[in-house]
Amino acid sequence: MKFYEIKINLVLHTPLHFQKSLEPLSKLIATALMRSPLQKLHLQKGGFKHYVLSNLIETSQDKIYPKRNNFFFFRTPKKELAIAISSVLIGYKDNLFDVKNVQIREATFRRISSLITLNPFVMSFTKDGRVRNWTMYEDGDIFFLQNALHNNLVKKYEDLFGQKLDTKENFIEFFELKNQKPIVMHYKGGKIFGNKCYIVPKNDEVSQKLAALALTEGLGEKNSLGFGFCKGFGKW
Repeated sequence: MKFYEIKINLVLHTPLHFQKSLEPLSKLIATALMRSPLQKLHLQKGGFKHYVLSNLIETSQDKIYPKRNNFFFFRTPKKELAIAISSVLIGYKDNLFDVKNVQIREATFRRISSLITLNPFVMSFTKDGRVRNWTMYEDGDIFFLQNALHNNLVKKYEDLFGQKLDTKENFIEFFELKNQKPIVMHYKGGKIFGNKCYIVPKNDEVSQKLAALALTEGLGEKNSLGFGFCKGFGKW
């Protein structure tokens, strides 16, 4: 599976706490989409947008991104989308960011030995008639979480490629939740509760395809806001 990764180098004009940084970064990408020929993707209601972004990479010990040069990553399996984002972001400026340059690369996954989430992932479920984000406090069922993550990736794959995926079992061989308390991120005046995890995928072809997709466009939900961005270990 091919993917396209953009490294976006920028200057941050004001200090930004990591819990509040995904919102402006996702808005930066949304602005680029609105100024590109693919603006329909930003206006899309529901479905999958098939991209994910990291948080800013260089932080300080107090978890605040200071006023200085920094960068983040944007990933997608869609070449057209990567090119459109790159073209619009070159030279972009606003009150918060000054984009200095962008670097785009194409890569192909061969084998993924493990995944670790750098940004918290989000999975929702319904409890007492309300949709809630999965946490150990709200649900606590790890097997439910693993199945929800698997099913979400299957739906992404089938939407991306337009074909059914023959999967008989969960793609996860080993799963470890890395936090006990939920990780809080701020968005539009509210809070989104997420988690971080370490995953070892199985070696069969289908499991490797799903692991590659998790790296390419994020694990879980709300990937276009930056949730579920992963680091992968293996060969590509």
